[in-house]
Amino acid sequence: MASLKLGIFTTLMGMGGIFLVLIILSLVTMLAARLIDKSRQPHENSAHQEAAVKAVPMAPAPAAAIPAADGGLSPKTVAAIMGAISAASGGAAFKIMSIHRIGSINTPWTSASNGNIINNRQQYL
Repeated sequence: MASLKLGIFTTLMGMGGIFLVLIILSLVTMLAARLIDKSRQPHENSAHQEAAVKAVPMAPAPAAAIPAADGGLSPKTVAAIMGAISAASGGAAFKIMSIHRIGSINTPWTSASNGNIINNRQQYL
């Protein structure tokens, strides 16, 4: 009976200590995140204002003037990609010179993984 009480006491103290450490760690992480956000806000606002001032709208080129790329990308697709990159970068002005597909890298690990997937699916046929 004494060993059962000792085991329960040890378990509760260990779990309590772990949860206490996790709570302290989460509080420290939240505090650090707030401090980082506060330190970034003035810089981000000024960066967005500078980018808005520097951004000069470009006149759209006629569709006939832009030939389709080697990969067969239409001018609309290229414009959509450029718009997505501009939106993701926060409005920074980028000049895209070319867009083309690159081949996938076929390493021995990817080949082995693909083989395992195919073999596993063969079991269900």
